[in-house]
Amino acid sequence: SLVCEKGYSSAVRNVPPALKREVYRLYGIEKKPGEDWEVDHLISLELGGSNSIRNLWPQAGFTTPWNYHVKDRLENALHHLVCHGELPLPVVQRAIARDWIRTFQIVCGNPLVASRSEHREGCMNFRYGARYPRFFHLSLEARRSLFELGRYK
Repeated sequence: SLVCEKGYSSAVRNVPPALKREVYRLYGIEKKPGEDWEVDHLISLELGGSNSIRNLWPQAGFTTPWNYHVKDRLENALHHLVCHGELPLPVVQRAIARDWIRTFQIVCGNPLVASRSEHREGCMNFRYGARYPRFFHLSLEARRSLFELGRYK
């Protein structure tokens, strides 16, 4: 898939400052000094999302436990699973667009509970600049749940 080619996301990323300001305006967000916000892609570019305003939304980095840092790890883990043939891209796109928090819970577990499970440790390692885990797989139950969330309705 095209999204699996090295450098794909950076090659297609194009969200100019004026578009970012429009996104904040549409959502009624007035950034305060010291607050960490990002205009995020609901379906990330690495998962085939677009730079369309319909796919953009303001997401805080300072909220706990759900913030753009956590969502970024999920996106990286899903990209890994798609590009290693474990999940079809359309299922992942629909799942994350429908409910990214539920998708995180299925793939990564609960971010508030320190878990020794393979999935939790794997998602924790999918942070920007980190070495991704060599082996990262979903359980059959997690795959079924993700397929259910990501099915056509």
